[in-house]
Amino acid sequence: MRKLHIGVAAHTACANESTVDKYEVDVSSECTSLCTPVMQNLEEALPNCNYFLKDYENSNKKWEAYSSLAQCDQRNASDPVSVGFHSNSTITILTPSSASGSAVKDEISATSNSGSDFVGSSTAMRTQLSWIDGAFIATVGIMVQL
Repeated sequence: MRKLHIGVAAHTACANESTVDKYEVDVSSECTSLCTPVMQNLEEALPNCNYFLKDYENSNKKWEAYSSLAQCDQRNASDPVSVGFHSNSTITILTPSSASGSAVKDEISATSNSGSDFVGSSTAMRTQLSWIDGAFIATVGIMVQL
């Protein structure tokens, strides 16, 4: 799930509207932004399960993304939509994005945490979805450290 959110944040359509810090990935956009379809792909790819992070949250990320995006038909074009992910593992940015947000590298390095951030564990939660691997040019090189 973490890699899916990082992939969206690194996508060229979303990079200028994304924040990746030590523990959090946040993508905020407008309904008519080119990033919105990328967030819709994320919503479709997320597992339908509760994400649990002790003392921080217990939520269904798929439902949160859907709730934010479903309102676009009823909103003004400039109204915000967002998706976010908080982790108890450090997210380190290896190569900072340029001021213009141009592409730097199309790599994301990560280590599996074998589902430790989840309530329950399933193959679907651990499956790497190929659309993330081939669909973006990263504006930052990112490594997730466990």
